[in-house]
Amino acid sequence: WNRIGGVSFSNQEAVAYDDGKLVVLTFGTDGEVYFNNWNGSVWSDWQRTYWSAKPVRSSIKAVKPRKGEVYAFLVDVNGHLWFNSYSGGSAWGRWENLGGNLTGEFDVVSW
Repeated sequence: WNRIGGVSFSNQEAVAYDDGKLVVLTFGTDGEVYFNNWNGSVWSDWQRTYWSAKPVRSSIKAVKPRKGEVYAFLVDVNGHLWFNSYSGGSAWGRWENLGGNLTGEFDVVSW
């Protein structure tokens, strides 16, 4: 086991998005969503995704829709589903409110 540092207090989600590459998502103690990237040889530093609709009600769910990409989802305390994407090792986009009134757990799958 190697310590990669951390901001996590709960719920880690890991997704292999390319050959030998991995992204880990987690919540920090400040309620922010952070990610760490394994590029095949080293871990990056923890970086914010700038989640602005705190607090959150659900765990983070993530999926690889196609090689080189990650889609992340979570639900805020109002039951709205939020989405963000990561592509090719670049920074995360902006969190997008997809709306809804979710009251239970959810899951995501790749098509």
